[in-house]
Amino acid sequence: MEEPVLMDALPYVDIRPTPQQREAVEALIAEEMAKFQPTDYLEHMPVPSVKVSKLVEEEMARVAQGRPLPPLDRSRFELRPPSSDYSQDLGRWTKSIQNAQAQYEHQVIRQQNLELLIDHGKEGWLARNKALEQEVKHTGEAVVGVKRKIDELNAYRKSKQKKAGAQLKELEIEWQNSFQRNIQLQSEIRRQQAEVARVRRAELGD
Repeated sequence: MEEPVLMDALPYVDIRPTPQQREAVEALIAEEMAKFQPTDYLEHMPVPSVKVSKLVEEEMARVAQGRPLPPLDRSRFELRPPSSDYSQDLGRWTKSIQNAQAQYEHQVIRQQNLELLIDHGKEGWLARNKALEQEVKHTGEAVVGVKRKIDELNAYRKSKQKKAGAQLKELEIEWQNSFQRNIQLQSEIRRQQAEVARVRRAELGD
């Protein structure tokens, strides 16, 4: 189980590094990354196999080869009788008639859709626009709420970090004072030891 990472950075308090310090850190990072083995950490892993349909495979091959999209087949939208070579072919005529009937039904449905759009399209668009406006309003309110929470969180973090920064500053000053006192005590101890040694030498000399 990995140990939790302790984040001890205080971005609202810490002093920003100088360009020279940043450059030195980036140089250390680059030096460390150059030692990574292997540099491509995915090299040993097999390429994942993805199952796709034949149609997708053909389309991917077309894109890879840089071939353009084939033109749309519009023959089924055209009303063409059999050519003169097949003018007596009943099957060809039957197919042409069926295509004409399909085209006619398609145009009838288009006309019905247009009539429905004329009769009810306005109300439908108005209702849809109203729904979109409500959705935009709710989304905007949600965004404002999230931004407010982010601002409150940042303000809370800033307040806590400023307070922690002040405490750290006090502790740093206290540590510096203690460090100076320790140095003074060590110096005094060495002086006293030297004095004791001098006195002892004087006593032995007497």
